[in-house]
Amino acid sequence: MNRGWSLFSAGTSIFYNYACDSHFGMIFFFFFQEEKERAMVNEMVAKLTSACWDKCITGTPGSKLSSSESSCLSNCARSYMDMSLIIMKRFQSMN
Repeated sequence: MNRGWSLFSAGTSIFYNYACDSHFGMIFFFFFQEEKERAMVNEMVAKLTSACWDKCITGTPGSKLSSSESSCLSNCARSYMDMSLIIMKRFQSMN
């Protein structure tokens, strides 16, 4: 078995692979997976916020959203999440 650290670079993403059957290796693997998933969620929320804000908030926002802005944001977020789920399922079916 290959033991130790190896570094792979793919574009701007950097992946660490700890190929070891130790307890530390498993803890590191799960920690890294959780952090990667958290970063993906944060990126999706940022994209959703930016896209829906640009689409739905046309004027200078006040202290409250209008009912049409609120409705637009809800519909936009729902559509974005639905489309993200469809894309994710499509990629999973390709494997």
